[in-house]
Amino acid sequence: MFLNFIFSASYIDPKELCDYFAQHLGPFKDVLSLIEDLNTKVSNVLVTTADTYPKSSRQDQFVARFLLGLVINQVSALQSPLDSATEHLEHQAKNSR
Repeated sequence: MFLNFIFSASYIDPKELCDYFAQHLGPFKDVLSLIEDLNTKVSNVLVTTADTYPKSSRQDQFVARFLLGLVINQVSALQSPLDSATEHLEHQAKNSR
């Protein structure tokens, strides 16, 4: 149904597209929810850090930079396995055609 809709129409209603994928989230629902929460929390930390950093002691500034680097490393560590999984699935899809 969905693929027929994509190929038969020049416009896809965004709500219909969201509804379609919402039905197929499965285990991705929890992951996407966590990412949304993470994004909100990181944004809040960045705003707070931007406000407090200039007035902080050198030690507190160092700690803020260290912790921000730690967050960057942890988030970046997710990139490689996600890239590998995506490449593997794309390779499987190409081979099955």
